[in-house]
Amino acid sequence: VQGDGGFFRALVSRDLHGKIMVWDTRVKPPELVAELDDHAGPVRVLEAQEEKNLLFSAGEDWAINVWRTDTFKLVRRLMGHGAPVRCLRRVGELLLSGSMDCSLRGWNLLAGGQPVDLALNHTGWVMNMHVDEARERIITGCSDGGVYVWDLSSHALLSETPTHDGWVLALAMVTGGRVVSSSSELDLAIRPLELC
Repeated sequence: VQGDGGFFRALVSRDLHGKIMVWDTRVKPPELVAELDDHAGPVRVLEAQEEKNLLFSAGEDWAINVWRTDTFKLVRRLMGHGAPVRCLRRVGELLLSGSMDCSLRGWNLLAGGQPVDLALNHTGWVMNMHVDEARERIITGCSDGGVYVWDLSSHALLSETPTHDGWVLALAMVTGGRVVSSSSELDLAIRPLELC
């Protein structure tokens, strides 16, 4: 995360207070420069928009907070999910958020975080996502063991593949962006999946 005249690393604390610790990694040992404290529960995910000095945080309180990284002030709170938020990805001026309410939502950052009607509903909790901008694909991994592939422009569901016996906890693009690997804690497997 780029901050005031330098680079900082934002770390998520797993305490019950939902604090985000911001460290200046230019000095040894790293120095604590700010504590961002506005979540009502643990913070699960961070996403940055470095060119605009913005940091997005989300977690168990269902909210997405928007912070300035040059002042460390909360500037906006995005509400709309009905359960904890597990993943965030920024694509240009669109922020995507996946939640345990089985939805993937979009937020227009140019319009102050106004909701975008995506209607990307899942049969399980959305645990993580990856965006392949080159192929215009959104890939989501869910608690029902499924991996979903969506078209980034039309928001159409392109494929739904039951991949695991349990939650899909990780996604990673490999082989030049053509294969996504998913892993689950219940079946202890990593499986490749060809994208359509």
